[in-house]
Amino acid sequence: ARWDKNREECWRLLVKDIKLQKHLLNLHHIWDEKSFTSLVTDDSFEDIHLSIHQQCRPVRGDAEPRWSLQPRVSQILNTRSLFISQRCHHLDEALWNGIIDFVEVEEVAAAYFRLANLSAPEREAEFQRRWEIFKVRFHPRVIFERAGIRLPLENRN
Repeated sequence: ARWDKNREECWRLLVKDIKLQKHLLNLHHIWDEKSFTSLVTDDSFEDIHLSIHQQCRPVRGDAEPRWSLQPRVSQILNTRSLFISQRCHHLDEALWNGIIDFVEVEEVAAAYFRLANLSAPEREAEFQRRWEIFKVRFHPRVIFERAGIRLPLENRN
């Protein structure tokens, strides 16, 4: 399938970097809560996650995105993890700016090691910085307002 071919080319590019290779896990079977829980409770679970698009090609310009980062990012942030993503649709990048590091596939290793080389207190501070942005930007009231849904005055807090 085209999806497999493009993703495998991308994967081969990533695992060429010997230092990065041991930190990568090629997952595409986490589709339910049970699978996700199993992943995040595994002892080998790392707190830096990478999202590579199915066809390993970013969506650019005004093309309508066929998927969203939102469900995955919310779950991963709740595991106190940091997130790196392949560049994507400009609207997703704007929405997640400051929470996700968006990079070209060729820049993944540098982005990963920038985060991995932080000390434990620095990594926690980086997570907290991103978490604070997330809490404000994705507060239910803000989500409704962004969608054009006006809430009654008594429910605005």
